[in-house]
Amino acid sequence: MSGNKNNDNAPPPLTKSEVRSQKSEVNPPLTPPRRGSRGFELRSKNISP
Repeated sequence: MSGNKNNDNAPPPLTKSEVRSQKSEVNPPLTPPRRGSRGFELRSKNISP
């Protein structure tokens, strides 16, 4: 981990998983809140390549 100095200057580039998690946070789930568990399962399927 020799990129500590870079980390101090600027945040590290977001990984694909991080970017996708941010998108899911910004975009509301298409499934209704009642089916929270099912919506989560669908999200996990979408996140996986």
